[in-house]
Amino acid sequence: MAWPYQILDALCADVDIRRVPELPEMPQTPVVPPAEAAFWSGAYARVAFWPAAEDALADAANEGEAWLDDVLTAAESSDRPVDGYLVIGLPAPPGHEKARSFIRSVELSTIVCRKQVVWPCTESPCGWRGLAAVSVLGFPDVGAPDQAVAAPVLDQEAAALWERIERLGFRKAADQDREGDGA
Repeated sequence: MAWPYQILDALCADVDIRRVPELPEMPQTPVVPPAEAAFWSGAYARVAFWPAAEDALADAANEGEAWLDDVLTAAESSDRPVDGYLVIGLPAPPGHEKARSFIRSVELSTIVCRKQVVWPCTESPCGWRGLAAVSVLGFPDVGAPDQAVAAPVLDQEAAALWERIERLGFRKAADQDREGDGA
């Protein structure tokens, strides 16, 4: 099967996300990624490509989500939120309405990460149905900014919150707010 690695490489590169030669080992999860899985990483997002057969789609969605959850949890331990995208690849268009219905439910779920099921499609400009719907990749002509964008002017309360986030990290600042100690 000719999976869309080169297309994903190009789309990810446009938004400053690069393929990692070896998938991260995640000892916290018993999930072993498929041999043809691939992974891209950037400062703000992680993209996992998870190949699957139509009859194993539910398992692929659950396993890919569990594995990516561990990857994202490890990445966010640095107090910087990271977006996750699970791209599940089918070797052919789904043949059963039941599979299409399941795909819709998978793609609508935002638990852990955003998910998209893709398959070869001659009508798609890139040759794969669904790749343009991966929100971090859906705008291939827009690259990563060349320079830092100016920060907005913040009122006193927002400036204090931002200072706490920078000092403590977003997790501790959120915990303080939740406990009522964020002043």
